Amino acid sequence: MWPMDELRSCPRCRAEIVPVPVVYGLPTHEAWLEAQSGRIRLGGCVIGDESPDYACPACDALLPWVNPDRPLRAPVA
Repeated sequence: MWPMDELRSCPRCRAEIVPVPVVYGLPTHEAWLEAQSGRIRLGGCVIGDESPDYACPACDALLPWVNPDRPLRAPVA
């Protein structure tokens, strides 16, 4: 995984940002707090191979960058 403090340019809004991870599944109370503070983005319950790993904290766009450390995801039946 690339360093989370590395700046990247958002392809949608062009802001120089540190992407935030998208977290899937039923969120815990701690995850809600992290999402409210902007440190993560909640992605919902449905996850597939095309589900994004990162979001832009400036415009909330889902980003095309893939976390190379993520496990392979099986399609939801």
